[in-house]
Amino acid sequence: SALSVFVTVGGGLQSRGACLHALIPYSLYHEKTCTQYYFINSPKSWYNAQQYCRAHYTDLATFRNMDDIRSVTRPAYTYAWIGLFDDPASWKQITTDSNSWRWSATGTANTSQYTGWFTGLPDNGGAGESCVYIYGGKWNDYPCHAKLYFACYKSKY
Repeated sequence: SALSVFVTVGGGLQSRGACLHALIPYSLYHEKTCTQYYFINSPKSWYNAQQYCRAHYTDLATFRNMDDIRSVTRPAYTYAWIGLFDDPASWKQITTDSNSWRWSATGTANTSQYTGWFTGLPDNGGAGESCVYIYGGKWNDYPCHAKLYFACYKSKY
């Protein structure tokens, strides 16, 4: 399998294929892309979570394909911010327009083939739902100021 789950007490490094990665408690490792995902159990707003991830890892979890999305379905019992947001600088500024949803790490638009939205979403319900959390592998747009757990990633170990 391309995904390994490590639950360790100590630290250390391990070589796996062409990648060298840290053995971190409760992290998920995607072998094909040399990407390690981290679940942070400290609720923060989307913006504060982004700052934390950028300071300690690479950024909020960003996905290139469906394998990446499946990588962060655990723990499936909790909501976690990911690096997708509705860019207010987008020329259309319409939350249902896929061109306005961008990845935090790259600023690139999310492509429709790599989506995990719950049915009927995004909907900007109640307005101001410009950030995205993942729950059980599915995405929901939600107010950015809400405090949730979050998923960071670090690539190229």
